[in-house]
Amino acid sequence: MAAWIEGQPRLRDCGRPDLSELALPSVEDGRLIFYVDDKYLGLAYKVILAFANPIADYKPLPMGQ
Repeated sequence: MAAWIEGQPRLRDCGRPDLSELALPSVEDGRLIFYVDDKYLGLAYKVILAFANPIADYKPLPMGQ
């Protein structure tokens, strides 16, 4: 295992995202729901975008083991 280097976070430093809720993009109650990942940190997010207010709400998925 490589040693920790300041300024270079690694996914295993935080655990692994629980990807069990991943699904295809969908529309529910006037909202677009989809999932994205952060290529730098390797973290996954659920994104909710309401059609009435087009400001995306990014919610990180919980971390597992």
